[in-house]
Amino acid sequence: MKRFEIMIATDRGEKKVSVCVSNEVALMLQACPKGIRIMYLKDEYEEQLHQRKETRRHISLDKSIENGHDFESQEATPIDFVLQEEENERVNKILERLSVRQKEVFVLHALDGWKLKEIGKKMGVSSQRVYQIYQDARKKLKKFLKKPLKK
Repeated sequence: MKRFEIMIATDRGEKKVSVCVSNEVALMLQACPKGIRIMYLKDEYEEQLHQRKETRRHISLDKSIENGHDFESQEATPIDFVLQEEENERVNKILERLSVRQKEVFVLHALDGWKLKEIGKKMGVSSQRVYQIYQDARKKLKKFLKKPLKK
C-alpha cells in the first residue's frame, strides 16, 4: 500500500488528508498528469470515507478482510503496464474532447492549483459557475474513462 497526501476543500477551509492506494494503482497514478492524479485521489478519499461510515454499520461479506484491512495482490504484471498505457491514451483523448472553457478551468484548478474564486475573477464569472464547469469536465473525464478504448 502507498500513501498519498493531498489537500481537500472543506467548509472550514483546506485540510491535508492521507489516501492509501495499492502499489499497482500508485504506479498508474505516477504516470498520470498531476491534475488527473489529484482528481482520482480526491474521489478515492471520498470513497474511503464513505466505506468507513458504512463499515461502522456493518461489515460486507463480499470483502476479503485480513487483519482488518482489505487484502490485495501487491504484484504488478506486464499486463498492468499495458493497461496503464491504454488509460493514458484515454486521458489524452478526453482532454481533447473538453471544451476550451472546460479545459482552461480543469488545467488551472486541477493542474496548476488555482482556487475557484481566482479562476472566476480571471474568467469574469462566479466561483459557483467555475465549479459547475469543473464538475462537468470531471464528469466527462470519468464517463470517457469507463468506456472501452476504441482503436
